[in-house]
Amino acid sequence: EAMLNSADAVVLADVPMNPQLGAILRRYLESGGGVLILPGRHSEWDSYAKHLLDGRTALKLGQPVGDAEDESGFMSVADINLAHPVLSAFDEEDADYFSTVRIYRHFPIELDQQSLQNHTQTARPPNVLMRLADRTPLLVETHLGEGKIMMAGLPATPDWSNLPLKPEFVPMLLRAVAYLRKPADAGAPGSVAPDQPIAIRLTDRWSGAQVQAIDPAGKPHQIKLHRSGRNLIGAMLQTNQKGYYTFEVLPGSKEAPERVVLGFAVNLADEKADFTTMTEGQIGEIFSGASELVYLQSSPEDAVLAQQLGHKREIWRSLIWASFLIIGLEFFIATLRPQRELKLAADGLKPVRPDQGLFGRWRVRIGQALGVVEETTSSGLKGLWGRIQSKVK
Repeated sequence: EAMLNSADAVVLADVPMNPQLGAILRRYLESGGGVLILPGRHSEWDSYAKHLLDGRTALKLGQPVGDAEDESGFMSVADINLAHPVLSAFDEEDADYFSTVRIYRHFPIELDQQSLQNHTQTARPPNVLMRLADRTPLLVETHLGEGKIMMAGLPATPDWSNLPLKPEFVPMLLRAVAYLRKPADAGAPGSVAPDQPIAIRLTDRWSGAQVQAIDPAGKPHQIKLHRSGRNLIGAMLQTNQKGYYTFEVLPGSKEAPERVVLGFAVNLADEKADFTTMTEGQIGEIFSGASELVYLQSSPEDAVLAQQLGHKREIWRSLIWASFLIIGLEFFIATLRPQRELKLAADGLKPVRPDQGLFGRWRVRIGQALGVVEETTSSGLKGLWGRIQSKVK
């Protein structure tokens, strides 16, 4: 359980569920963890509802339906919630993702209507991310405590469908894990516009902690924390100076994590910003507190860079000319190469005599290629050359 508490997210891929494991996972979820459920042939269809969900959500897995051996009786994905962060990457006009997915066997995800009405009054309702053609939910998100559960009706292996073999599967899985990740003990945005408050969020582990914000001038500002559910929330309101700020979180008890420093920047709007290139002296003033600063100039006026780039030449033109030269040379050599087996006799032709010489054999081979050779003896070479010329004309 200690290892589980340090995990960013948990993926249950065809994991049999029992009461002990379900209780451990519930505590992990209630503390803000995330669980992705991918049931399979070793998962009992009612064990997750009994031992993990324990009636705290309106979700449950139905008994698996379909025949994995019958590829003709498949179902397809018909409805996708592209507004959800897990599937928003597939929101492209010209693309038709998941259109070739074939599902032969699956666990139907059931939404208990009575439980749904009861849970809607006290918690967020389940969010269906993907449905089959018969409107059966295939991928659903729900909440348990501060944590999130994403339940699929398919295993992570291609036993019941071809989805794990599709290029959409891995990105969808990675985005699901990133979405379900347990939030860090302390977090704050990386940047904010001037005069806009910036919030810092701490988990219960930081109960009793002291937080201060340091502005670009080095002035500290004490941050008062307020409880919001299981989290502690504070905000820095004085952000009228552009530059780099830091949050310093000091533990208030021995059980709290060690001191944490979070940084954020206050940036000017584009129309108010100055994009003039800074000089080496100006950069040195900004980083005056650094123990060592190395300035690397990489502008087009850099003499060293210009010399390095000036010695480079494109070689693709030379390679093209060399390729044509090699092709022409191979063609010329091929026409001079004597045939090992002459089949001219089958066509009523006489073989070439060796006393013709290199040039004579070349003229005969060209004549054969043009279809004008009837007799290739040494006495007929003059007539052959005339027929070749007339054929070419």
